[in-house]
Formats: sequence, C-alpha cells, structure tokens
Amino acid sequence: MSDQLRLLVAELPDREHLVVEIWRDNVQVAEVSRTDGGYALEIYPSAADSPSHVLDLSEFKRALADAEEQLRLHTEGALPADATREDSH
Repeated sequence: MSDQLRLLVAELPDREHLVVEIWRDNVQVAEVSRTDGGYALEIYPSAADSPSHVLDLSEFKRALADAEEQLRLHTEGALPADATREDSH
C-alpha cells in the first residue's frame, strides 16, 4: 500500500512556531509541531464519506520522522525560517 504522503512546512497565523502538515491526496491527515518539551502530533478526522484514515504504518512513521527532522532543522537555523518545503513519500 502506498499512500503517497506529502509533507508541507507551513507558517500558520494561529501558531507560534512552524508546523509540518502531512497530506494524502488533497486531505490533511496530521500536523506535527514543536512544543517546549519536544514535538506534538495532531491527527485530523477523515472526510465525511470515510470513517477513518487507513495508512501504511511504515510510510506514516517515515513521514513523522521526516517532519520532526524538518522542524529540528528550521529550529537550529539550518533552513531559513521562510523556507517552505514539500516532500512526497
């Protein structure tokens, strides 16, 4: 199963720090953000016509690890704060 997850680094007006959105097709599945003690994962509900998201576990774990790495690089200044990046898995 290949879900073709995409990561998008975003600067949102209602967030203090950058976030990494995780998308499948045109639906946002989750969002990873930095917290004082580490990272937080917010999982979004699926579309009204589908009872749940069914994702390949290995692909989702890779997406989460990549999201954490991107936030770490932005925080450490390895990437400019205004750099947005979209990756496909």
